[in-house]
Amino acid sequence: MWLKKAAEKNHVESIYQVGRMYKDGIGTKRNCTEALKWLRLATEQGHPRAILSIGCMLLVKEVENEEAEKVFQWLLSIANKGNVEAQIKIGDIYSRVKEDYMAAMKWYKKAARQGYIRAYIHIGDMYDLGRGVTRNTTTAARWFKKAANLGSEEAYISLAHLYTYKKRTHKQAIYWHTLSAEQGNEASQYFLARLLVKTQQDIPQAMKWFTISAEKGFGLSQVYLGAIYEEVQQDYTKAIQWYTKAAEQKVSWAYNSLGNLYFYGKGVTQDYATAISWYKKRLKGKKGMPYTTWHICFTKG
Repeated sequence: MWLKKAAEKNHVESIYQVGRMYKDGIGTKRNCTEALKWLRLATEQGHPRAILSIGCMLLVKEVENEEAEKVFQWLLSIANKGNVEAQIKIGDIYSRVKEDYMAAMKWYKKAARQGYIRAYIHIGDMYDLGRGVTRNTTTAARWFKKAANLGSEEAYISLAHLYTYKKRTHKQAIYWHTLSAEQGNEASQYFLARLLVKTQQDIPQAMKWFTISAEKGFGLSQVYLGAIYEEVQQDYTKAIQWYTKAAEQKVSWAYNSLGNLYFYGKGVTQDYATAISWYKKRLKGKKGMPYTTWHICFTKG
């Protein structure tokens, strides 16, 4: 292939692309040995993404044990020379593969001293989860904020979840989710809308964010939007519209909600058979039978 010919002539980007093709099986059969050969060569010539690909191969255990240790030691030698990407990947391997959290923290802090944003987030995660350190959500927040102050959307989300579920400071959670939502993150738009309903009863603002997220196809926003139209505004036509969109994405709550609308004849002609079909979808694959209107259908004959 022409790309391999370019790689053989020492074209760095081509070397990397050949390695990636062998790694992912693009245009050729997957071959981890060949992938490692080309990706290591690309790394040694300074390609910025090659080292990430090698790290990922180790993380998902695509490399055989004996070879994996050799590649790990090679990656470690690069990290010791100050390569920040290698330092992060070594930290990831210690954390996720070797489960040596103290060693992982050591490498994350090395990368953090070079001002690497991902390192701040990793360290925040370690303090949040109590891995390799005593759990401390205040220290976790401080590290997340270092990344957030540099514009990291991932840090915005980490802070929002920290303040929602760990510190239970909803005002701060709303602040950080808003920053992420404004950058277009559908999940943050959904969580922000839920917080606005829960803590401020601000239905108009919640609907704004649910709608933005739902229109992008975020299923949970679609089903919550349907619930607001059904229960607050009693606009059953729009409720059905959004529940149906969520059901198409297999959001199980939407099945139950559609079943209820058909059972009670809200916005549609009352139809117990259609209600049952939706309830069956909701219960499919579940061991227990939750208390829903499903059982009432049998009492109706």
